[in-house]
Amino acid sequence: MVIDFLTNSSDILLYTLAVIIIFATILALLAKLFKQPSILAYILAGVILGPLFFGLISKSDFLVSLSNLGVAFLLFIVGLSLNFRVLKEVGKISLITGIGQVIFTSLVGYIIIRAIGIEVIPAIYISVALTFSSTIIIVKLLSDKKVIDTLYGRISVGFLIVQDFIAIFALILISGISGKVNTDELFLSTIKNGLFLLIFVYLFSKYFLNRLFNYLAKSQELLFMFSIAWCFTVSLVSLYFGFSIEMGAFLAGISIASLPYTFDIIGKLVSLRDFFIVLFFVYLGLQITSFNDIISVIPVGLLLSLFVLIGNPLIVMVLIGLFGYKKNVGFFTGLAVAQISEFSLILVNLGYNLGHLTRYHVSLVTFVGIITITLSSYMIIYSEKIYKKLERHLWIFERKGVLKNNHSFNNKKYDVLILGGHRLARCIIEYLRKNKKKILVVDYDPEIVKLLNKKKINTFYADVSNIDVLKEIPFNKVKVVISTIPSREDNLVVLDYLNGIEKKPKVFLTTQHMHEAKELYNNKADYVILPYLISGENVVEILGKIMKDKKYLDKLKKEQLKMILGSDIASYQLTN
Repeated sequence: MVIDFLTNSSDILLYTLAVIIIFATILALLAKLFKQPSILAYILAGVILGPLFFGLISKSDFLVSLSNLGVAFLLFIVGLSLNFRVLKEVGKISLITGIGQVIFTSLVGYIIIRAIGIEVIPAIYISVALTFSSTIIIVKLLSDKKVIDTLYGRISVGFLIVQDFIAIFALILISGISGKVNTDELFLSTIKNGLFLLIFVYLFSKYFLNRLFNYLAKSQELLFMFSIAWCFTVSLVSLYFGFSIEMGAFLAGISIASLPYTFDIIGKLVSLRDFFIVLFFVYLGLQITSFNDIISVIPVGLLLSLFVLIGNPLIVMVLIGLFGYKKNVGFFTGLAVAQISEFSLILVNLGYNLGHLTRYHVSLVTFVGIITITLSSYMIIYSEKIYKKLERHLWIFERKGVLKNNHSFNNKKYDVLILGGHRLARCIIEYLRKNKKKILVVDYDPEIVKLLNKKKINTFYADVSNIDVLKEIPFNKVKVVISTIPSREDNLVVLDYLNGIEKKPKVFLTTQHMHEAKELYNNKADYVILPYLISGENVVEILGKIMKDKKYLDKLKKEQLKMILGSDIASYQLTN
């Protein structure tokens, strides 16, 4: 054995971490060279280092613990990016999509599995296992693509949370079937403990955290340390109440999401998250232990993998389309369920330990996990390219006539046209209404459109990434266009179109990144909103000043360009 020379546990720990990081880094570099997702490189590192090939490392309790830390930090950061209001916004569609997808996938999956010849009990286990999608994989990919805060990103995270709750109750049910626990008592206990956990987080967040963080923010070190301490505190409380540390970490993030230090905390934690999450993906690769296990399940595994990769997205696209969302939202959200979850592996392993499943069934689900996680990673990474290829065929998933725009464009002029009615747009809308400005809001989220319609705000239900939609919007009758949509692609489409019309309005665009801001300025944006530097209230203040002084915007733009471009400002002014 390679590690026989190691004499104590600390040496083994150092050896294991060193080998994992070295191999994972080398394979990640090769993946980048060939333009492949890094997640695949990390999983492959686990396969190569595990018993299937070199046997350089083995599964151990400390490796499981470290990989769980990566999951916890990942979900903590996701929680920081959300708040209770966001969950409320997408709660309805997320709940319906989450439950609906689990029901339809398990029913169709059960029929397929039984038709193959697998017995009833294993068929139930496997069909349920196929319904759960990996929160970790999806959140990681959506975060890397910077689309976690888009409409489909928020819906995806919402229904993944719903799925996680269903998975927990499935595990409770199986424990009850085994006769080891009283299912009714455990169910009631879970509800009670869940309420206690939520109340604890809510009260602490409301009455203590705001003041505490305001004090700690004077020291960057203390802010960083207390953020981690708070994550661990809620995780331990979650564990005490019978839930996972991952759920606790997610709630810890949500509880401080509304604080003004969110972006600063995220920036400090991202590197820590990335280090530990690598260990999770390597651990996932270690699950493959034998060539015989793989060969025996290939035919059935490929069939079930196709069902997960194609069937799951189709089910979600139908459900989302029925509730009035555009086909692109349904498509991108559907891709988020094109793999199975870590909960799926936990579920079948529990069934194996209870004697309900054989090693063949466990290997089958593990094989489907590796295949679907790998291929779905590509599907999500290249989702925009796939969508463009399939767009003209996806009209069947878009329900017509769900919403009617509450106005016509005939002879109407607007002071401000807002693209995207979410978050940042709200205080802008309220300010403009108070000042009796004529506004028009364009959004493709049916729930936001319905809310604005109730407030009697002019809305246009449309997706601005579609050039045909842009042609319907009266930009030549607008003084200022503000896009609160952080999508680089959507903003470039809007800019390109507006640069081609005669009476181009002033254009404000939103992005999360400096390099994208530079690109938008190069494409003749009048001002770029960077949310981590400027709030909705600041945008409102700018609007008020430019309506009184037209030269103020030029001054503001120059100041921002100096910050973004630094010494390159001279060359920028020469070329623009």
